[in-house]
Amino acid sequence: MFPEWLTIAKDYSLSQPVPLIKVSFQQVFLSIIENALYAIESKPAKHDEFIRIKSFSKPDQKTVAGLPFLKLLTQVPLFL
Repeated sequence: MFPEWLTIAKDYSLSQPVPLIKVSFQQVFLSIIENALYAIESKPAKHDEFIRIKSFSKPDQKTVAGLPFLKLLTQVPLFL
């Protein structure tokens, strides 16, 4: 499914489910992943590339309606 030079690292550290609209979330999330893949594939040389997906909450900070964070990291800028 993914190229052999790409690692997908997942770190889901939330302790409880997050209320969301599943179809909308999947559509947005897939778009972000596709964007990350496009950015990585646009690099002239590829080696040990990664996409890191992390979910977390920050109890010491107020978030929008107290919702958790989802962070996506790559080695290249994303074109959003």
